[in-house]
Amino acid sequence: MWENETEKQQTADRQPRPEYLKPPPAPVSDGPDYLLRAQIAICVVVALLVFLMRQLGMPAFETVRQDYNEAMESGQPPAAQAAVEFAGDLLAGLQARTQTALEQWKQQLEAEQATAAFTGAGGLFPVKQDSVPEGYSLKDCPVEGELEQPLAWYTVTSEYGWRKHPLTGKKDFHTGIDLANAEGTPITPVRQGIVLKTATNSSYGNYVQVMHSDGLVSVYCHMQYVFVRAGECVEPGECLGTVGSTGVSTGPHLHLELISNGIHYDPAAALGVE
Repeated sequence: MWENETEKQQTADRQPRPEYLKPPPAPVSDGPDYLLRAQIAICVVVALLVFLMRQLGMPAFETVRQDYNEAMESGQPPAAQAAVEFAGDLLAGLQARTQTALEQWKQQLEAEQATAAFTGAGGLFPVKQDSVPEGYSLKDCPVEGELEQPLAWYTVTSEYGWRKHPLTGKKDFHTGIDLANAEGTPITPVRQGIVLKTATNSSYGNYVQVMHSDGLVSVYCHMQYVFVRAGECVEPGECLGTVGSTGVSTGPHLHLELISNGIHYDPAAALGVE
């Protein structure tokens, strides 16, 4: 009897459970949930656009924020079409701002390039005030005695200091003295020294810098050819190169600069030019 009761109990345990007691079936994945991914991507993009709009101070930000708050208070979220229109307006505003910034940078770059073309041998351009630029002095160059002449003969065509630029017609500060002579005329150093640098740029053209024993530096610009190299010792009468019209120049001449302790000075007195 006991065995019969046990068998009946085991048979009852094996009876199928009612449907409402069965666990829910495990979800079957057919692959990535692209809809969910798209929704996440849209949320991220919209959040980023709103953040950028706020950082850029766009006027539409306050309007959109008020509309959003009203929609949340009423329990009706913004329509998808309105969100799309908002995103389009935001992107258009960002594009316009970017285009404006690029145009401003382009104009600034062009202005800097134009300025660089007239800097150095051509003077400091443009000038907004009559004060002497930093690093320049209107005093005579502090050297002992007169310097050797860099050219056998010459005509002074532009003095050191304030002048009317021969190319632009505007007022600028000329950083040296212009000594005109025929192209190919030999140029010699004003004193014994060592060649610091030989180079070429848009303003000076071909030029040479020479360091002298007392710390004076002489600069020879617009040269046709250069016959020396950096590190060479040079003597008065030795040819550094020849007169030319390279760089910003209206004709063959030597633009000579004198620098002492980092300050540009008027070379006229040191050269004996009245």
